[in-house]
Amino acid sequence: MTIISRWGLAVTAGVLAVAFNANAQEKHYRFAHDQQLNSGYSVAYDIFSAKLKQLSGGKMLVDQYPGAQLGQEPQLLQLVKSGDLDFAIVSSANTATISPQAVPGISGTCPMISASRD
Repeated sequence: MTIISRWGLAVTAGVLAVAFNANAQEKHYRFAHDQQLNSGYSVAYDIFSAKLKQLSGGKMLVDQYPGAQLGQEPQLLQLVKSGDLDFAIVSSANTATISPQAVPGISGTCPMISASRD
């Protein structure tokens, strides 16, 4: 499964907060995953949501859709790709079906996995 660090979530939240106009009205983002509440994915959501809200002064809020409410991982990836979903946590295996270069080893960026020495 994909592992998201607190640092990565904080950086993403900070970038979004800086990019967001401070005078704008409250903006809601959609965050989905296929795990139940109180899972690791849900904890990542809690950290990300709180940091984004803090950095944006309460102007940016994230709504969570756990337990595959919006679909399983392949459907979530399609929703993100089409712009209908803002954030999703999915496994690297499913991510590779849409963007092979995003997963080390599949794109040849991990030479110890490659069959060739080139």
